[in-house]
Formats: sequence, structure tokens, C-alpha cells
Amino acid sequence: MPKNLYHKAIILKYNTGMKIIIALTIILIILVIAIALVYLEYRRTFYIRMCEPTGFLDNYLAEHPELDHTDFSCMSSRGSLIHGVLFTPKSAPKALIVMTHGYNMSCENYLPLGRIFCEAGFMVLMFDGIGVGMSEGQSIYGLPQHIFDMKSVLDAVEVDPELGKLPLLLFGHSWGGYAVCTVPCLKDYPIRGILACAPFRKSSSSMTPSIKRRYPAVASMLVASVEFLERLIFGSIASVTSSDGLKKIDCPVKLYHSRDDSVISFKESFETMKEELSGCDNITFIEMDGRNHDLYLRPENDRRQRAILKEMKCSGDTNALRSELWQLMSETDEELAAEFVDFFNSCPI
Repeated sequence: MPKNLYHKAIILKYNTGMKIIIALTIILIILVIAIALVYLEYRRTFYIRMCEPTGFLDNYLAEHPELDHTDFSCMSSRGSLIHGVLFTPKSAPKALIVMTHGYNMSCENYLPLGRIFCEAGFMVLMFDGIGVGMSEGQSIYGLPQHIFDMKSVLDAVEVDPELGKLPLLLFGHSWGGYAVCTVPCLKDYPIRGILACAPFRKSSSSMTPSIKRRYPAVASMLVASVEFLERLIFGSIASVTSSDGLKKIDCPVKLYHSRDDSVISFKESFETMKEELSGCDNITFIEMDGRNHDLYLRPENDRRQRAILKEMKCSGDTNALRSELWQLMSETDEELAAEFVDFFNSCPI
């Protein structure tokens, strides 16, 4: 090969290599920036307390003196106390239903449902995750933390001389639905039945709709960054899906989701899980419409609660608004609640 051609080949090879190095460096810088931005946003979103007690729990219990209730507490995986309330039926309980709340919600949002379960003969344990409501903790840390909180509660139930003897049933909504579906990945509990309303399939799927709306051009990269970050914070459990957990159990499972859910994507959670769990005969999928995310409420109740909360956020809390909100929180969809009770009665308890 002539010397000048040889030199040109060397230069071309060098330039090509440099271009590849520069391209990889740019990609790496973009990824580092994306992860850093996601981390800052993650801390802003999840390293906070939420849903401080409003007094509704005490007010509701005062209005229902027939409810036999006691306080519950146990230690979380992060050293903060988890607090909750235990409802005991008048007769010997059929089973124990452990209930857990959705994101930006607390026990207060499910009291009427818990009362109905109790009146149907079930002992009911409702708890707030750490950093939420009545529980301790300066932060919720992130969505996978709720799985560990559920495990802490179930471990406490397991060693309790009274609660541990009862057949175990789980109820969860949204974030809580994700927790009750995935907790079998942490430990093999003797679960007799699971009912979940609008559960998200995995932690990142709860954030995907919001990310796609706000950053459509880079949504995929940001979702991947969230998943990477959560893996660093929580370990392998952050990658577990609700379907992974449900595949580990053979008890009856009933999953509800509304097509018009504005919080959790019906397609990315419900339809994907339905496909992944198509061979599981123990799982029933209930597709709804017009119920939005808080589908255990009557639609008109849900819409009015959302409007009041928005108004209170904009103009500040007022006695009139709070009074109306508490009245709405004292109600639930009685017909759907009866359907939930029928499901739990059908479980092998």
C-alpha cells in the first residue's frame, strides 16, 4: 500500500474511533444528567411526609360507637413505627383482612369500607405506611417502600397470638394494590385471598403517565432512569411486578380497574397484567368504566371529593369545605362493597 494511502487509512481509523468515543461520552453525560435530574425530582416527590391526620378518624369512630377498635403498631424496616387501627366484629371473626392505602391517601380514606368488612364478620387491620398519616417517619422514601411496610405488618400479624391464628386476606388500592400483589415476592405468607383496586403493575408504571405528559420526547429515558435509581435504593424488589407476586400464590385473587383511570394507565397496568397472568385460573379481572382511579367510591362522590381537595389547596382549608369533605369520606359504594364482601366470603377461610 502506498505510504500516503496508509497514512490516510490510519487517520480515517483514528477519526472514526474519536467520533465513537465522543458519541459514547455524550450519551454517558446525557444519562448522568438524566439520572441526576430524576434523583432530584424523586427526592422532591417521595422524601416527604404526606396525609397528616386531619381528625377524621377520631370523628368517624365517634360517629360509630358500635365499632370495637384498638390501636395497632409495629416496627418498620427503617426503624420507624407503623401505626394503624384494628376493627373487631361482634362475633368470632371469620378471618383477618389487612387493608392498605393508595398514594397520597391514608387509612382515613377507607374507614367506611373497613367498617362494612367488620360488620360482615371480619377482623380488619388498616395501617398507614411510614411517612404517612398516623405512622412515624420523615419520608415515604419511594413507592417500593410500601412493600416492605406491608411485610412488616404481616410479620407482626404472624407472631401475634390472636391475629396469627386467623385466615389472612389482603385488600389494597392503587399503591396498596401494588403492595398486596408483590409482597409474596418477599415472603411466603399463608394468604387466603387478595382483592386489589387499580393496582399498578410496577413502581415505575405509576409514574409513567405523568412523565409521558410532561416530557414526551424523553419519556422512555426518564422511566428507565427511575427504574435504575429505584434499583439502587431498594434493591431487586424495585424490579418486581405485581404479576411476579401473584404468580407465587394460588389463592383466589380479584383485580378491579376502570378504563378511564386518570392516575394509573389501564393499558399499561391492567391489560398487561391480564396478559401476563392469562394462565392463572385463580385470578379474576374485573374491567370497569366511568369509575376513574378511586373506584370503590360512587363516581359522583369521587368527583366532588377531588373538586373540594383542589379548592382547599387553592384557597385554603375552611370549616365548610372540610365538613362537606368529611361527609363524603363517610360514604362508599355500598353495592360494590357488598361485592367485595362476597369475594372474601368465597375465599377458603
